[in-house]
Amino acid sequence: MSEYIKVSYEDWEATYKPIDNPFASDEQLFQIPCSDEETTFLKNAEKGKIWSYGSGEYGGTYIWSGETAQGLESLGAYVTEVAYEGDSIAEIEVFKPEYTCPQCEVTYVGELAVEQRKNFEDSCEECETILTCNTCDAEVGRDENCPNGCDAVVWDS
Repeated sequence: MSEYIKVSYEDWEATYKPIDNPFASDEQLFQIPCSDEETTFLKNAEKGKIWSYGSGEYGGTYIWSGETAQGLESLGAYVTEVAYEGDSIAEIEVFKPEYTCPQCEVTYVGELAVEQRKNFEDSCEECETILTCNTCDAEVGRDENCPNGCDAVVWDS
């Protein structure tokens, strides 16, 4: 498994210098799906200069070094003037993850959102994990598709 190095958007932009998409006005992102011209441009770009843009595993959007998105959904790519060199994956947070408790409707942002989403969506009693909201202490109903392979349920409506 690759190690992640967190880089601020400002530092990424200053260090690697994303270029404008020559096929879209006032835009740096090569949105997926790309036109044939954009696809050819990306295929001919130096691999270290291609950055994936996508959704994170627990929400939010990120830019990752490398041409293959590290998240769940690839939304596009950036190309930079300066190539990334390193064995680790550089991760740039563009929008923080958000999560709203389905019981008390409190919204969490950033690392708290990731923690809460993991509590409610990646766990179940059959895996011996207690699922409660940090704010309202609500017990969690279950769904049939436990991400840990159990037959437990994530939420009852």
